[in-house]
Amino acid sequence: MSGTNKTGWLARFAHDTKGNVAVIFGVALVPMIALAGAAMDFSSAYNARAKLQVAADAAALAATRNYGKSWSKRKQIATDTFNQNLAALGVPDDVEFSIVDEGRSHLVNATASKSTSLLGIVGIHNVPIAVEAMAMTPVASLEVVLVLDNTGSMGSSNKIGILRDSAENFVDMMETAAAIPGKTIKVGLVPFTTMVRLDPDTYREADWLLFEDDNSNGRGNGRGRG
Repeated sequence: MSGTNKTGWLARFAHDTKGNVAVIFGVALVPMIALAGAAMDFSSAYNARAKLQVAADAAALAATRNYGKSWSKRKQIATDTFNQNLAALGVPDDVEFSIVDEGRSHLVNATASKSTSLLGIVGIHNVPIAVEAMAMTPVASLEVVLVLDNTGSMGSSNKIGILRDSAENFVDMMETAAAIPGKTIKVGLVPFTTMVRLDPDTYREADWLLFEDDNSNGRGNGRGRG
């Protein structure tokens, strides 16, 4: 074969388009399947994540509802609740569960993986899933108001000094108690001499209060007597 014939054959081969459609389709088929598989597999993973989130939420709430019990007991209750919900909803693969007591709250973390179907052709065999749930412990509250006698008679025998020291000690005790997680304490002081002004609309029907101008039904001008 002469050099001219070789050159002509190569030129014809380079410009020959017969069969190109099949080749192009074959090359494009893999990513097309991968895209279709991604939509299906990620939708399945999303549903699995939603189920995992429900189980994690239930576990955090279960621990919070049993806050008065020991930590080991709360942890066991949360774990059992988590597993029961997963069994009812459908268990993803390789589930891991953890719960942390953060004082006034419980933090739950859960991870899992969802196996894929069509994404396996591009090397993705599992989709990782992770969820988090937190439940706050109900706040125990206490409101205390000290009504302190400030009349002139308190000046004798160091009564006012004793009253002041006692009030300070009480406030210190409440401040210490308020530092405990889950506690909210409010303390108020109301000094008085002979009378304390009260809003009659608020305390009109109070059975523990007697107004000075009405001894029958607790109603009057809003000046209560001690």
